[in-house]
Amino acid sequence: MNRYYAGIGGRNTPENVLMAMVHEAGQLAETGYILRSGGASGADSAFEIGVDTYKENYGIKKLTYKEIYLPWKNFNNNKSELYLPWNIEQKFLDIIEYVNPSLLSCKHSIISLHARNCQQILGKNLDSPCSFVLCWTDRDTAWCSGTMFAVRLAELNNIPVFNMFQKEWINKYTEFLDKSD
Repeated sequence: MNRYYAGIGGRNTPENVLMAMVHEAGQLAETGYILRSGGASGADSAFEIGVDTYKENYGIKKLTYKEIYLPWKNFNNNKSELYLPWNIEQKFLDIIEYVNPSLLSCKHSIISLHARNCQQILGKNLDSPCSFVLCWTDRDTAWCSGTMFAVRLAELNNIPVFNMFQKEWINKYTEFLDKSD
C-alpha cells in the first residue's frame, strides 16, 4: 500500500526551511513515502529537489517517489505529466466551493491552481487522501493562498498538518512518523 504526503508551502519560505524540506523529502523517500506537491517555486520545488536528489544518489530509475500535480501543462516549467485539463471536473469545483466558496468567482487560472491543490491532498481522482501534510506557512498569508487552501482541506479531512513555521512542528512530526512505522 502506498503512503503519500503533501509537501507544500509558500513561495516565500525562508532558505533554511527550504534546506530542511530538501532533507526531509529525501528521508521520506527513503522510508517509502511518495511526495505530492504542485510544482510552484519555493517549498514545492524544495520537496521535489529532495526526492530527485535521493533518487539520483541511489540510482533509482523505476520507482515512483513523487506525484507533481500541475494546474496546467508546463506550469513553472515543470515537466510533470499530471496536469489538469482546461475543463475542470465538477467534483473539483464542489470541493473548492466547500473549502472556500469565494474562489469560484476567481479567474480560471486561480480555480485551476486550487483544483491541483485538491489533488495534492486527496490524490489524482480525489479518492486517496495523503497521510499527512508537511508545509511552511506563516498563516499571515491571504486565506485564499494555495497553501492555506490545502491546509484547510487537510484539516477538513482530519489529515495531520505539520507546519514548519511553528516551533513545536518537529516533535509532533517525529512522534507521528514513529507511530506510523
